[in-house]
Amino acid sequence: MELWSKLVSALNNLSRIFQPDIKMKDELELLLKIYGPTKPKDFGNQGLFSGSENFPNLEKTVFVNLKAIEVMRGDVESYGGNLVIVDSISNRIQKGRLPANLLSTILEYYCSVNKIGYIPLYKDLNIANSNGKKTSWSYDGHFNELGTQIFAESMYRWLQGKGVGRPFNN
Repeated sequence: MELWSKLVSALNNLSRIFQPDIKMKDELELLLKIYGPTKPKDFGNQGLFSGSENFPNLEKTVFVNLKAIEVMRGDVESYGGNLVIVDSISNRIQKGRLPANLLSTILEYYCSVNKIGYIPLYKDLNIANSNGKKTSWSYDGHFNELGTQIFAESMYRWLQGKGVGRPFNN
């Protein structure tokens, strides 16, 4: 029986190597298990993952977006570049988006595991906003002058830490 379980485990590992979609799905399930709520009914009796008409299923939404990032990474690397994700998700919680802190945590972990550059821009934006400074236009949510400045400073600081023109490992 022990030999059989080892054989099944080895076959599962091989299938993950040859089918990266399975590996990414397993990583996503692990992230949701770690960071997902333990009592989803505590969130307004709707459940954190119940979503809305536009976002009916958080797991599928996250999986599709991570798959899009995987495709973009391949495109960027095919031209000799390195993909860098700039995350401002958690700065927009008040707009009724999906659970922003969970998404930022998933995105940061995904980038770390897959050696993709990651800039947590939302941290700098949240600091400015908590000090009463507006970083986006109220009518469309795009960065205003201060938001654009904070973006540029975050990008510059990240580039300085990685060294411009040098390959990086998150």
